[in-house]
Amino acid sequence: MTPEQARLQLFEACDNIRASGSGIRNATFNKRSEWIGRLIGSGLLAEREAVAELKRAGRDAGLTPGECSSTLASALRSGKARPIEPQKPDARPENTPQSRFMVISELLL
Repeated sequence: MTPEQARLQLFEACDNIRASGSGIRNATFNKRSEWIGRLIGSGLLAEREAVAELKRAGRDAGLTPGECSSTLASALRSGKARPIEPQKPDARPENTPQSRFMVISELLL
């Protein structure tokens, strides 16, 4: 993944947060923020920009400032502790059932 792709992931995460409905808002905010934390931890995203965008998305979705701050702090800490492994440009992933499962699992975590 490139920094440009990571930035697109940030904007997609923010769109998902904004689109989340009542009852799943905080869970969506937490899950998507943790994923962004993993991208920050791997050096693909600047934390300052990501935090600002995620907070804005959380507020747009209807979360309170307190909910945004506490959930974001926890999710980013958890995500940064498990950075993703950026794929080298010349590396070609194997096309096996296990490798496809790993890619899907990585996206869901």
